[in-house]
Amino acid sequence: MTVSGTLTTAISIDDETADRVCGRVEDFIGIHGVCWSRAVDPLIIGGFIARIGDYICDMSVDSQLKAVAERLINQ
Repeated sequence: MTVSGTLTTAISIDDETADRVCGRVEDFIGIHGVCWSRAVDPLIIGGFIARIGDYICDMSVDSQLKAVAERLINQ
């Protein structure tokens, strides 16, 4: 069974960088051999979002800024 995933970045990245990021995500969640597609979404500002099935690894600058804002509001 092949598992599909999507790597979204704010800008286009080279194959070597994408392979390195995808490999680390696979190692972290323990699923290897993911068939990755790539997308570009400038709204995430920087970082990446990796989606594999129901799993989402959101390391985007946008989500980190939202988390900081939430913490500041709730102090």
